[in-house]
Formats: sequence, structure tokens, C-alpha cells
Amino acid sequence: MYSISKINVNLITEIKKNKACDESITGEIERVFNDVYKKLSAEINTRIANELSAYLSEVNSTFTAELVRNNSELNKKLTREIAKINSRDDDFTKEAQKIFSKVNNITTKVNDIEEACCNEFDRINVVIKDLQNKINQYYTVIQ
Repeated sequence: MYSISKINVNLITEIKKNKACDESITGEIERVFNDVYKKLSAEINTRIANELSAYLSEVNSTFTAELVRNNSELNKKLTREIAKINSRDDDFTKEAQKIFSKVNNITTKVNDIEEACCNEFDRINVVIKDLQNKINQYYTVIQ
């Protein structure tokens, strides 16, 4: 039969084995927990990075599309304004050409009038000289 002291020794031995086993199990649990934590952290970080990347890509695509649309609208407006300005420039050019043409016509008419006046003055001068000659001859005859 077993004596109490032998039972105590056996119990103490079993307790020590369990305690050693318990520490070993605790260590294993901690190791497994750390491995799971690392894997889970890596997976969560990967998912967060992927979702963030996808969201940023979507935002970038939306922003780019909006910029392209705005740029297109602005280009159309600017092109219309440039066309209006060019049209006005053409109108001003035509108007200026008309004014220059009128000024040239007036200049030509003034030159023609000046030439006619000079010719007329020359003719009048000839008539005056002729009259002076006739007056001189008349006075010469009278004296």
C-alpha cells in the first residue's frame, strides 16, 4: 500500500510536471498568439493598404476626369472668345481699310483740285500779263 508520504511525493511530482507542462503550454500559447498577431497584423495592414490604394486610385481617376472635363470646357470657351476677337479684328481691319481708301480718295481729289487751281492760276496769270501788256501798249500809244 501506499503511504501518505509516498502519495505526497507522487502528488508533488505530478504537480511539478503539470506546472512545467503548464509553463510550456503557456509559452506555446504565447508563441502561437504572437504568430497569429503578426499574421493578422500583416493581413490587416495589407488590406488597409489595398483599400487605401484602391480609394486613392478612384479619387485620382475622378479628379483626373473632372480636370479633363473642366479643361475641355475651358478650351471650348477660350476658342469661342478667340474666334470672337478674331472676327472683331477682321471687322476693324475692314473698317480701317475703308477709312484709308476714303482718305486716299480725298487726297487724290485735293491733289486734283490743287493741280486744277495751279493750272487756273497759271491761266489767270497769263491773262493778267496779257492785260498788262495791252494796258502798257494803250498808254504807250496815248502818250
